[in-house]
Amino acid sequence: MKKKKPAPRPESKKGAAKPSKAKKPKAKPKVPKPTRIPTLPHYGPTPFIHFIKSYFNVDKPAVTSETLIERAQAAGVAWKELPEHEKEKIKAESRVLRDEAKIKRDAFICDLDPAVLKELNRRRVARNKPRVVAHYPDHVKRPNNAYILKTHGHTLEGLPLTQQAQKIGGIWREMSEAEKEPWVERYKEAKAEWARNHKTEASHAT
Repeated sequence: MKKKKPAPRPESKKGAAKPSKAKKPKAKPKVPKPTRIPTLPHYGPTPFIHFIKSYFNVDKPAVTSETLIERAQAAGVAWKELPEHEKEKIKAESRVLRDEAKIKRDAFICDLDPAVLKELNRRRVARNKPRVVAHYPDHVKRPNNAYILKTHGHTLEGLPLTQQAQKIGGIWREMSEAEKEPWVERYKEAKAEWARNHKTEASHAT
């Protein structure tokens, strides 16, 4: 009787490679949202713009894109032909509106977060626009130095501003120490006064 051959042993799984786990996709870095810059309040209407608003709204049809240029030209002619006393009245109304607008604009700027104001000015400078400055009503301004105190209000007619600044700077540099002394003393007194007020402000804030 023939012996049966033993069944083959199953192959060991030790050397079998384990299936690799799927790698989790890397989380994309969060891109910070751009700072939202609010629109600044307007300066208020100039006299001519104030006149145009009333000119367009008195017994005339509504302005459309087709008639805008023609109507604006007609308003320009009407403004030139307006009697001077009527112009003065419109200018006075415009000043009141612009003063009110300035108060609202200044308050709006003072309430802006410093980071928002910084970003606003960065964008304005990139577009060649002047910076916006917050004027805090209770803030005591640092006094001007002796040179600014001496040259403030000096103008040289007929010269561009840059050349005026150079000429006035030359006048200051040519002054003797004795001539500069009164202005230096005025600056020292103003600086000491500013330091006292600034210290008082800081103590109130704490």
